[in-house]
Amino acid sequence: SNNGPPSRLKQLVPTVGTFHTALPLRKAFEAYNKKHSLTKRRHVCISFNEIRHILNLAQIMAMREGVVEHNDDDDNDDGGAVSAD
Repeated sequence: SNNGPPSRLKQLVPTVGTFHTALPLRKAFEAYNKKHSLTKRRHVCISFNEIRHILNLAQIMAMREGVVEHNDDDDNDDGGAVSAD
């Protein structure tokens, strides 16, 4: 499908599949880095599990943003649950 050079993520995790939603990867990396100081390491490379955690965090962030956007479009003025009436 893509004949260009592989992405950095594909180089780090060759088995990574296609993402069907836009993920805030930079935002997730920055949040994870703030807690675990990945960029301050000098001799320890990022591990597969850390990449997996960042991808999972990005998915959670994307879902949360989708929920917030959905709630912003809600016509329910009182902020409560929408009933099936």
